[in-house]
Amino acid sequence: MMRLDELSLPEIDIFDQAFAKDPHGTFHRARETGAWIAKYQFGYIPLDLESVGYFYRADDTCRTPNRDIVASWKAENTLFERFFTTMMIGLNGEAHRRLRRIVAPAFTPREANGYRDLMRDGLRATIEPWLSRGECDFAAAISRYPVCIICEMVGIPREDVQVFEDWLDKLEASYAQDAAALPELDRVIGAMFGYIDGILATRRGSNTKPADLLQTMLDLTEEGGLTDEEVRCMLVVLLGAGYDTTKNQLTSILYLMTQHPHYWVRAANQTDFPKKLIEESLRYMSPIGAMHRVTNTDIIYRDVVIPANTFISLSQNAAGRDPGANTNAECFDPDRERPVHIAFGQGQHFCLGQYIARALLEEAVPRLAKAMLDPKLAGDPTFRSPMGVWGLATLPISFSPGTL
Repeated sequence: MMRLDELSLPEIDIFDQAFAKDPHGTFHRARETGAWIAKYQFGYIPLDLESVGYFYRADDTCRTPNRDIVASWKAENTLFERFFTTMMIGLNGEAHRRLRRIVAPAFTPREANGYRDLMRDGLRATIEPWLSRGECDFAAAISRYPVCIICEMVGIPREDVQVFEDWLDKLEASYAQDAAALPELDRVIGAMFGYIDGILATRRGSNTKPADLLQTMLDLTEEGGLTDEEVRCMLVVLLGAGYDTTKNQLTSILYLMTQHPHYWVRAANQTDFPKKLIEESLRYMSPIGAMHRVTNTDIIYRDVVIPANTFISLSQNAAGRDPGANTNAECFDPDRERPVHIAFGQGQHFCLGQYIARALLEEAVPRLAKAMLDPKLAGDPTFRSPMGVWGLATLPISFSPGTL
């Protein structure tokens, strides 16, 4: 039985700009070699849905690598270490389950649906200022929509959204495996922690208790259920997850619609079609470029020994385009009977905010389809790193103004 590091495997250069623009093509070429896994600069990337799902679900034998990344970046005793090793995504086992139990009641389908009126109002306020222009960088134009909603849910004043946008946009670098980002990450995390401490002090000095997630967490700190450090890190994660992933998915959908305009017409006119469009877009262009795992022990998988401490990056994009999981996987087809994807992950770290994300997308897509008719590329789009929160960094488009 061979070890993983003894196999002859296709290699992927994650810093190649061609990979950032088209990771799916890179994965396709790697699969054509007959391999189920590829090698890259820092570890390995499984290439099919079954193997990606296996490592997502391997909570007993794999860990999230937050502490490993801190060590490899030589980032001990930094603000980045404080954040990256305390955040819920970076915890495993009972420590993760404890925090998840605390916040899970705020992320049920019922709770998410309760914010749909707010989402509709937020979308209108976001797109009205640029709707009459007939052109925009859609990635920038739509960015305010999801973060405003998440701020409202959490209890962050809406007038502070702009500063949070700037911080959150830089925070994405923590997932892209680039140690050169450490000084900027330290600065941004310090600014966010300072802001949150101010919010906590203001709340604790007030006699009112708003019905929001921040107040729920403050009540738990008074009862001994949460520490202030856990509250800081959880708020940063919630804001970041709600901001980047949803914004990126909406931008990817608009990018796809410049190539498939007939689907955009259907999204505006067929009530049941937007959900199909969203599900297929999550399969075809997932906003999660990669999540990471490290093996705790030697694992035998597909008759291969995977040694302890092997770094494995799990790409939802590789999984979604797996031809063994979806017929004609390289074809974008919202009418396919059941698009198979794991855009929200699996296992213990399954995305807590999936119902909020779906609601944000479901409220936005049909309204954007009515407001932005016949979208076309107005320049060359640019792409983020596929090893972090993936998507388009810029998307210049032109369109005919419609009605909200």
